[in-house]
Amino acid sequence: MNGVISPLIGPVGLRPIEAHAVSADGSVVIGEALSPSSPPAADHLEAFRWSNGVATGLGRLSNTDYSRAFGVSADGSVVVGDSASFSGSGRSEAFRWVNGVMTALGSTPGNIGSVATAVSADGRVVVGAAFGPAGFPAFRWENGVMGSIGDLGSSAYAQAVSGDGSVIVGWAGLPGGASETVAFIWDAAHGMRNLQDVLRTDYGLDPAGWQLLQATGISDDGRTIVGYGHGPDDNLQAFRVTLPEPAAMSLFAPAAAMLLRRRRR
Repeated sequence: MNGVISPLIGPVGLRPIEAHAVSADGSVVIGEALSPSSPPAADHLEAFRWSNGVATGLGRLSNTDYSRAFGVSADGSVVVGDSASFSGSGRSEAFRWVNGVMTALGSTPGNIGSVATAVSADGRVVVGAAFGPAGFPAFRWENGVMGSIGDLGSSAYAQAVSGDGSVIVGWAGLPGGASETVAFIWDAAHGMRNLQDVLRTDYGLDPAGWQLLQATGISDDGRTIVGYGHGPDDNLQAFRVTLPEPAAMSLFAPAAAMLLRRRRR
């Protein structure tokens, strides 16, 4: 019902507790639920998909104790997340769920774990982060192959992807053990770059006083990016920036200061 907050209801034994994403038309919601485990003394997490008023558990990868769903395609048919074990190795592995089947996506070369955080509008491209002996890079998965998109010195975590899967944003750690992260943007032509540097060098925008820490979302066309960082007053603030289309570059400089908007928290 419009205007009313409604709980997401599952069958007996499945209780949705966190919703993480929604399809383009709002008809499908995904997230994580509490579900019975074996032995039945404790509930474990299970990824769920809610549609037509009912939440359905998506299961878990073989021999794992929990699953979580973090991303969904525009039509709600593809769900991504991770499934892992609380015991043993504690390894988490990214999954892609389609038509009732949850498929493990593996990890980047030399690594043993992964988590999928977002999926392109058509469900074709999955992004997230990998971890293990070979480091902690962000990844991009397509056509059955998971490839590292690198980091900026120590680690990286992809948080969102454009509608066609061509632009990825997230956060990256810097070398030298820096305590704070930087927001990154990635595309195939340029690789992973510090978003703040890109705004300055590619678009003539100098976000004076800002320190962009994380990029958490991106529009389908790949031009509007949101996230958070330290604002000019050094307080934590949300930001929104819209990149101009190439044809508009000559008109961009006079209006550059209007493109980076902030909201104080």
